[in-house]
Formats: sequence, structure tokens, C-alpha cells
Amino acid sequence: MREHVTSYEELSTLFALHGAPDVLFTAEDVATSLGIDVEESRTALSCLSRAGLARQSGEGFRYLSGALSANVDLLAEAYARDRMSIVAIMSKQAVERLRTAAARLFAEAFVVKGRKKDG
Repeated sequence: MREHVTSYEELSTLFALHGAPDVLFTAEDVATSLGIDVEESRTALSCLSRAGLARQSGEGFRYLSGALSANVDLLAEAYARDRMSIVAIMSKQAVERLRTAAARLFAEAFVVKGRKKDG
């Protein structure tokens, strides 16, 4: 699931959709429900849709039951039991993504490029 849900907003949005699979949620609905910015909810819904965890229908989104459903169920149960552990894992993964991106950027700074040919 870590490659499919990468932010707390995505996780909260996933749980909102998962908890009411028959409800069509707009970005505004999610934003109001979770107390986040509408643009953040749009981004989260779009990411979940690309990951195959939500399906867009018109202006709204629904939870998409599929190959990852069992994993989502387990994650929701674990989150209900020990929310802080899940948040800590997500924070650790976010830091690791930042480190990887910084290392990549640092390495790219030292790439020697060939000389440009004069016209």
C-alpha cells in the first residue's frame, strides 16, 4: 500500500471512501469532511484514482473495490487499532522519499555533460 497511498490526506480520503463505498464524494465533500483544502482533496482523489483505489463518476469519486481491497481492509483495521503507528510509518516513508530525492538531485549535479558543438 505504501506506493499507492503516500500522504496523510490520501490515507484519510481513502478511509472516507472505504467507509461509505456507495456514496459519491466530491472534492468539496472530502475537504469539508476532513477539514482540508479543496485542492488537497482533489489531489488525493486523483492519486487514489490513478492507484486503482477510487473510481471517478462525473464530478465525484467512489471507493473502488478490487485487487487491493483486502489490503485496504487490513490497513483500516490497523489504523483503527493504532493510528499513531500508521502515521509514524507514513512519516518515515516521507522522510525516506525526501532523502532519495535529495540524493538523486545531488548526484545529478555532478553529471558531466558533453561539450556543445559550436554552430
